[in-house]
Amino acid sequence: LDEAEDLYREVIEINRGQPGGRLATIGHHLGNLSRIQAKRGSFAQAETLRKESCALTDQALGASHWRSARCRSHWGALLTEGGRYAEAEKLLIESHRVLQESLGPRHKVAEMTASRLAALYETGQGVNQHRLEAIKWYRSCAESGNGSAMFRLAKIYGNADEADNDPKRAADYIFRALKANEQQAKDEMLAGAQTWSQSFREEFQKKLQAENLYSGPIDGILGSGTRQAIQIIAGENT
Repeated sequence: LDEAEDLYREVIEINRGQPGGRLATIGHHLGNLSRIQAKRGSFAQAETLRKESCALTDQALGASHWRSARCRSHWGALLTEGGRYAEAEKLLIESHRVLQESLGPRHKVAEMTASRLAALYETGQGVNQHRLEAIKWYRSCAESGNGSAMFRLAKIYGNADEADNDPKRAADYIFRALKANEQQAKDEMLAGAQTWSQSFREEFQKKLQAENLYSGPIDGILGSGTRQAIQIIAGENT
């Protein structure tokens, strides 16, 4: 990290000395410095750098430019990490609006911001926990083929503590996540999905059976037959 920090600072100083200051380039590398400070756990320094990064990017490109919105998305993620959730929510909502208008909802930067919002609403940290809002944002990402979002949707629908849990829908999303090669989904299913409900495990076996990947009993025990099916979905040789 020290070597990378020195390099970024050197590049920033070179660009500060250029005619016009190359504000967008300086802003970009200030963002890189912010990430380094965040990795070190220096939240205050990271936020100061990110704030300056966004201000320079806005000045150079305008607040409605997608790169300015991306900077605010990173800022929102940083605020989330620092426990300032309500502020993060505002930044993420606004940045997603601009990104969606500029790049479209399926662009990876817009998708990344939607995932950050979904996680915020799912956990309810510092904002009103809103399961339906989390589902809305995760679905937006899942429609773009995001395996991680599919996995989170499966977890939400498969939560046995929720009155409106839906193990069949959870099984469908887990299947899609496995097809998208989502590692966490693969790891949990290969381990037997022990933290998932019995009804989910049975629905997952039914889903595999419907896809002609499993011919064993529907007993909720994810044994060798189920593991073989999971490996086939993931494109592995068995």
